[in-house]
Amino acid sequence: MSLISGAIGEKVQMPDGLQVDHLSENTVGHGVSVPGRTSGVAIETGYVGEYREAVGSSTALVSDGYTVAGSAGLTLQPGVYDLQATGGITTAATTTLTHIFCGINTTNTNDFTGSDHLRNVFSSFHGGITNAGGDSWRVSTPLYRVVVTTATTYWPKIRAQFGVSTCSGQASIFARRVG
Repeated sequence: MSLISGAIGEKVQMPDGLQVDHLSENTVGHGVSVPGRTSGVAIETGYVGEYREAVGSSTALVSDGYTVAGSAGLTLQPGVYDLQATGGITTAATTTLTHIFCGINTTNTNDFTGSDHLRNVFSSFHGGITNAGGDSWRVSTPLYRVVVTTATTYWPKIRAQFGVSTCSGQASIFARRVG
């Protein structure tokens, strides 16, 4: 018995107005082909597939300090989202770099208090690089699924431990609604 009314191979009107192809008599998840958007227009707010991002500006970092690092917070409305943050640093020519962390938090403070360290804080390396040479380094968190029940702001954060010279950083965050 089909969960969708209409002949196989026909377009079927779903309750929300979406038209889909009825491909088979299989169970949920197997009989409907939902086409992607081909108009070049972004998915509307509140719909699965909605994409949001906040990109910060470059800020001087304090060694071994957890910093919002020129980041901008991203406020999400109730729903289910996949989040990811990316932090980047740029060193001066003589900077000695020990490690970089990037993470996501719900507070706009210079620490990772309250972060889920097992799922959304990521370190690029430990060990150290002497004379980082003015290079740029990036680190990203894994995708991090959150269920938002009330409007919540998420902040990307970066931490760099370095010595001898200076370091600047920038962090950004993106979210895709998945439910």
